[in-house]
Amino acid sequence: MLGNPDEIVVPERPGPLPLDATLETQDLYLSQAVELCRKVLTDKSQPVGDRAIALCWIGHLVADAHQPCHAGSLYMEKVFVKKDGDRGANSIPTKQRQNMHALWDQLLGDEFAQRTNRRRFAEITSSPQLSEIGRIAVSIPGGLDPLVWLGESRKAAIEHVYTPEVLDSLSIVSRGITEKPETLELSEGYLKNAGRVAQVRAAEAAYRLAAVWSDCISK
Repeated sequence: MLGNPDEIVVPERPGPLPLDATLETQDLYLSQAVELCRKVLTDKSQPVGDRAIALCWIGHLVADAHQPCHAGSLYMEKVFVKKDGDRGANSIPTKQRQNMHALWDQLLGDEFAQRTNRRRFAEITSSPQLSEIGRIAVSIPGGLDPLVWLGESRKAAIEHVYTPEVLDSLSIVSRGITEKPETLELSEGYLKNAGRVAQVRAAEAAYRLAAVWSDCISK
């Protein structure tokens, strides 16, 4: 958060999973939704269809939790002051991928680039270093806790998403020099580092997801 806190509105922190939550409940926080899916998946009395939905949904949620832009939003005086801030970097325009959130979403390839996705998959799975990072991610205290994943992603966002390169551009708006953020052309150094961070987070997510699935299904 940058600027005067009294002029910025931020959302409340997520609480525990509501007792009456179901797979049809809307507006759950990510950590709540993961807990719900775990409950459904481990309960063999639940309908097979519901358990299948929980299995798929938890895969999506674990991946989302490891994308740095999904762990919070930037709040900056005179720039992003409303409750949703910069909407997880969606409101920061970039020449690459139109906005910063989309850029981070597609660092490992987009849904239509199957050849690129296969290459990225091979790079990650064949790397001993990334495999070790994934194993460590499971074994650390709280390694399977979604709040830990989100905490890591928030730290990554502070260090690697909202770099001085990005904040300096936005500060022009905060100082009243321009009315809205200019479209950023991110440097090669930024993009290379972002790609490395994305690979690390993907490896951590994959190992953790495998562990969560295994734990839920074995019960």
